[in-house]
Amino acid sequence: MASIGAIGLTALPPATIAHADSYESIGLYWGGSYSLVPDADGGTFRLMSKSKANQCLTADDGDFLADTPCDSTSHWNLQPNAAGDKWLVRHTGDNKCMIGSGFALTDCNNSEVDAFNFTSSTLPKQLTLSRKAAIGLGENHVTICNHGGYVARAVIDYKVQTDPDSDSGTSGRRVIPSFPAGQCRTETLPAGKVFGNVELRRFTFWYTGNYAFHDGDAGSYGGSSNDQLTANWAFTGDHIDGTHNTTGTTCTSDSDFAPTSSNQAATQKKDGATACTGVNPAKFTSDILAQVFSKVFPMLLNLVFS
Repeated sequence: MASIGAIGLTALPPATIAHADSYESIGLYWGGSYSLVPDADGGTFRLMSKSKANQCLTADDGDFLADTPCDSTSHWNLQPNAAGDKWLVRHTGDNKCMIGSGFALTDCNNSEVDAFNFTSSTLPKQLTLSRKAAIGLGENHVTICNHGGYVARAVIDYKVQTDPDSDSGTSGRRVIPSFPAGQCRTETLPAGKVFGNVELRRFTFWYTGNYAFHDGDAGSYGGSSNDQLTANWAFTGDHIDGTHNTTGTTCTSDSDFAPTSSNQAATQKKDGATACTGVNPAKFTSDILAQVFSKVFPMLLNLVFS
């Protein structure tokens, strides 16, 4: 969907807010222009009308937007879109995002949610969630559900900023052993800004059999369908919570990612399935995650994971 507005960096009058020295302006089709004014604690902001004094954009109980006094207004934060190259405007507290028409909210996973471009190449840090705020969103969750006709397994490599006072991260790996179709497995990761890789794989058991012909010739046969890649999914953001669904058959497997309402991370599939006759792509490992994600999500790594 095309962006409904562009956000540009502008100097903030010191008398307006004492805790920030910049803001961004956002234009909406239906309601003119609003100033994005950061809150003091970092990462959340108000949308202040540029045409009505002391009026800010507020969501009511029916998820519609209107101008109300700024001292009792809604607060917002920016959330990366699925591709990791634009931003959603998210209403704090109820996991709703602004839709393309600009006058209402819907679930942040809805296709009508609009992604906004930034004219500046650098997003001010006061407009990204602080490390403390990201930790406050709770533990990260990655769920794998096997809907394919095979045995599945997964490996999750990740790095999380678990310390609100440090930009260093805690690295880890979670291995989900093979499990059958029709079941799910969930891994709970520490709370904090997170990036990593989910490697989905499939496996079928060894098969054996005997043969005999009418002329007396007999023998046996055997083989296996090797452990093969289904997909590599990269993720990064303030909070990941969603399900990777594996689908298809042994030779034509596929996968998708279904975020929950609390998800605030972008995801991308970097490798597709390996066919039965294909070559298994190289496995991503934790020691090259930084290189992988600097190419996958340059915007998010530089601006969110900081």
